[in-house]
Amino acid sequence: MRKRWPLHLLLVGCVAMSALWAGSDPFVGKWKLNPSKSRITDEMNVAPLGTNKYALTFSGTDP
Repeated sequence: MRKRWPLHLLLVGCVAMSALWAGSDPFVGKWKLNPSKSRITDEMNVAPLGTNKYALTFSGTDP
């Protein structure tokens, strides 16, 4: 019986991993942005100044 516990542990691990793998991903799906319910308060502007040079401007308000 002592030699079988690693095999049982491996079997339980495989079953658990297959259950996790088969589950749906909560970050994948159909998402729609409702602009009337959304507030975007921060803004970032990038302006080119020349070769490999950019000016970054950040603006926004704290909630």
